Amino acid sequence: GPTGTGKTRFVRRLPGLKEQVTEPDNGGTLKCQVYTCETGGTTFKVIDTPGLRDDASANLPVLREIAATLERNSPNKSDPWVTAALYFHRITDRRITGAGKLGLDIFKAMAGEWFYSRIACVTTMWDIIRSE
Repeated sequence: GPTGTGKTRFVRRLPGLKEQVTEPDNGGTLKCQVYTCETGGTTFKVIDTPGLRDDASANLPVLREIAATLERNSPNKSDPWVTAALYFHRITDRRITGAGKLGLDIFKAMAGEWFYSRIACVTTMWDIIRSE
């Protein structure tokens, strides 16, 4: 998802996280980080990625970083190890526009139609919505 949607915050709160989640001084993730979690007897890996921006050309290095991380961590090149993906979106953003729309379009193109059922949209920033 776009920058500032809470991807790193989500990873930091995962149960059974084996490593400490690192965050740069500026608050934005600059490089993909792969973390291992173990819960309920199941071990799985989570990739925290840099956020996407409204400027499409600024996203090229981010997309290359994500692709390289996936390739480096794939145990078998013919059998993708990614079984699910979470796409983060701020609940305060009423529409998916700019970086959000671009990110979803790229995400769908990279994953392929067969993977759509394995993508979940996670809405974040619920804590700043006022109770009515």
